Amino acid sequence: MPSATLLFASLLTLLYLYLTWQVISRRREYRTPYGFSDQHPDLERAIRAHGNFQEYTPLFLILLFLFETEVQLDWLSYLLGTLFLLGRISHACSLLSVEAKRLKRGERLSIAFRLRFFAMAQTLTALTVLAILLLVHFALV
Repeated sequence: MPSATLLFASLLTLLYLYLTWQVISRRREYRTPYGFSDQHPDLERAIRAHGNFQEYTPLFLILLFLFETEVQLDWLSYLLGTLFLLGRISHACSLLSVEAKRLKRGERLSIAFRLRFFAMAQTLTALTVLAILLLVHFALV
């Protein structure tokens, strides 16, 4: 069976390039070579979507590679890779589409905020499961 790490590293790289382009195109549109200003919240959201992706993806790919080579449960590698990828896509969509408002007491959560919450739950679940399974494997070997 082909490597799950190879598949998800490739797909996640394509998503990373898309997020990079989102930042570049907004910087060009607003003529903002670095940083951001309060006048362009969509630029700030693009920067955060890109940055958040960079914060979680390398660790996930390292853990997935270790899990795949050490534990060798292909079906679970693909399942966790899919969970992480969907979480990263959902998170990017939630930030790039509509800004989640700061909620006042009694207000309903926006769809973007709910999507972002669900996306982070997917991301953190995939990372947590991989970390725990690797620790269990380490303890048993």
